[in-house]
Amino acid sequence: MESRPRFLIASLLCCASGFGQATQSGDNQNTASPAPSSQQVQMTVSPAFLHLATGKTGQFTAEINGSANVAPTWAVSGPGCTGAACGTISADGLYTAPLAVPNPPAVRVTATSKTGLNATAVVNLAETVFKVGSGVTPPRAVFSPDPEYSNEARHAKYQGTCILQMIVGSDGIPRDIKITRPVGRGLDEKAIEAVRRWKFRPAKKDGVPVAVQVSVEITFRLYDGPPPKSERGALFKTMPYTEAQLAQLHTRWDQGLANPQELLRLRTECAPYTSLSVGDLEKKKAPLPPHECAAVLRWMRDLRVETLYASGGPS
Repeated sequence: MESRPRFLIASLLCCASGFGQATQSGDNQNTASPAPSSQQVQMTVSPAFLHLATGKTGQFTAEINGSANVAPTWAVSGPGCTGAACGTISADGLYTAPLAVPNPPAVRVTATSKTGLNATAVVNLAETVFKVGSGVTPPRAVFSPDPEYSNEARHAKYQGTCILQMIVGSDGIPRDIKITRPVGRGLDEKAIEAVRRWKFRPAKKDGVPVAVQVSVEITFRLYDGPPPKSERGALFKTMPYTEAQLAQLHTRWDQGLANPQELLRLRTECAPYTSLSVGDLEKKKAPLPPHECAAVLRWMRDLRVETLYASGGPS
């Protein structure tokens, strides 16, 4: 009596299972399989935005739907540059920024796949500020109006020297001017006002104009009487010396060359003036070198050179 119901239940389960399988089989025969969902093919470049200083490098990668196995062709372009002026990029996506910032200061990096897909990234460029030396030539002033004396310093018959630090951009325009050694009595402000108007032939690296950080020493001196009409303001790169005073100055310069780092800096900064002579300065064939170059350039140790500094340059 108890075994029979168990058998019937098992039979019913078996039949129900067979029915279900037959029904599913019938459905498969009479109903088409759904089409696989289509996935949109997308290409991306990473990073999408990059801030980079001139002369520096940045790595880009390209992906298609998350796969980096793309091997695209890379190219750079920009609204304010063409060719190498926009920078260069290698076959594996390593971008090298140009030495000079284009205008506007942005370039576009484009990756193109073998199937014609492409994606872009944007690089915003900023100037790298170099120091003179190691292949970087110094900037040269082509317009350097003298500063005016402040009323406070003039009334007090005050004289002195201030040192300014600034960046001369690849466009030859000074910026970020600050006083590193003040002289006071309103003369520092007058020096900054004048230097803001200066124009330079920019420094160069590998023949390309670059920005450099430089220091400028400005000495203010008052005459006992009114200055000559040919001179504007009261700026002098140095005081006029007698032969004896000049000899003492040369001795101090020679003693200062005991510092190897200072000697290397002067030799590097003053290298462009090595082949000049006093006659070149007097004939206006070259601008006055920085006064401190006399520490390493013997031809500058001449009273005629000091006279040129005292008068603000060849007349």
